[in-house]
Amino acid sequence: MREIERQFDLSEEEKVLFEALIQTKTHFELETVIRVAGGWVRDKLLNRVNKYDVDLALSDISGQEFANKFVEYLSEFHPNERQKFNVIKANPDQSKHLETATGIFFGIDVDFVCLRNEEYTSNSRIPVTTPGTASSDALRRDLTINSLFYNIESDTVEDYSEMGLQDLEIGIVRTPLDPVVTFNDDPLRILRSIRFACRLDFDIDPCLLDAAKQDEIRDGFMNKISKERVFKEISEAFITNAIVLLEVLVEINYLPIVFGVEIDGKGFYRLYNNLKVISSDGDITKQEKDSILMTYLSFIYLGFDGDIKKYLPVPKTYIKMIKKVNDINSSVWSHHSMRQTIGQILHIAGEFGYYAIAVLNAVKDMEMSMTECLAFVEEEDLEYCMTLKPKVNGNELINRFNRRRGRWMKECLDLSIMWQIDDPNVEKEELFVRFDEYLSKQQ
Repeated sequence: MREIERQFDLSEEEKVLFEALIQTKTHFELETVIRVAGGWVRDKLLNRVNKYDVDLALSDISGQEFANKFVEYLSEFHPNERQKFNVIKANPDQSKHLETATGIFFGIDVDFVCLRNEEYTSNSRIPVTTPGTASSDALRRDLTINSLFYNIESDTVEDYSEMGLQDLEIGIVRTPLDPVVTFNDDPLRILRSIRFACRLDFDIDPCLLDAAKQDEIRDGFMNKISKERVFKEISEAFITNAIVLLEVLVEINYLPIVFGVEIDGKGFYRLYNNLKVISSDGDITKQEKDSILMTYLSFIYLGFDGDIKKYLPVPKTYIKMIKKVNDINSSVWSHHSMRQTIGQILHIAGEFGYYAIAVLNAVKDMEMSMTECLAFVEEEDLEYCMTLKPKVNGNELINRFNRRRGRWMKECLDLSIMWQIDDPNVEKEELFVRFDEYLSKQQ
């Protein structure tokens, strides 16, 4: 094991929490070694913003047992602090392999769980879990950078893989064990490796990529992992660094496995750059994340007429938007003026309008860059098209032309939108005159 002194700051809340945990051990005369595990340690060492969650790994006691003693200690010595926790039963499908006690203490989300060993069978990525040691717990983790511990009593960082600290320094994603063994046990770790490379802008150990290419690992990936888990991992990777995700999936030849289609690399790069033009800086909202993910999927499945859910459990809202972008791609380009083209895209896509432009600009010759498209929308005052409705309705058409309902009504309403895009101030009566001329020509 490699061990170094703590090289990061603790918040006041963390100091109070850790001291209370140590005092709990002393008060009940426990032999337990209390460590913080995983992501908290990694992010502290990388000086990344921590969202106040701490995963405790306990050496010789279950999470629930220690949590019981902790709240008993708090009730006596910190009576104003919350003295309640919940127990989350083991749920391997959600990567919860041991019962976990969880609660909020001193403003920090805290999970209590004992150190563990994991044993895998050949046909499942869900392990049989038993209590373990710090070494076994570290080595069973997905990546070296996630296998580090912070010992709250010795105030040191413990690196049982003896590679985690080094890999954080040089910026590389690597497995604690042979990647063939790690991926054979749990092929989802292929995507987790890619996700962390995307998130941290780290390189991926070539040994991981070679392991992922092996037939046995590919078979396990296709047969052991639920589509829901695959979708969750790639969704997060798309948001953080879609280019790295694409490049790695291409290199290991997993595009057909994950998406069921090949992807136009040049168009994808254009889309990536288009999204940089319209995405906000800093933290993005959930709505923005959904829009970005829908944008990439709309591009990937442009022209695809199969069942997307055969490959990914895409939400219905995503499917609807993917279909809209496909409809735009197959219909809008018959219009001649740029105002009509962009206005129609904004109208059909609604609040997703700018993202739809990003997709279509990446695959079509729109004669303008994404930046120029946005400037054109502003100059032509076209943003209203996203909420534009026809100035006439179906009943008015029936009454005016004394016709039965039919396809002609949709044609007229579509024309109304087009004419309103050309001239937002066009009067309703003028629309009826134009409808009359159009319908006369159709007879």
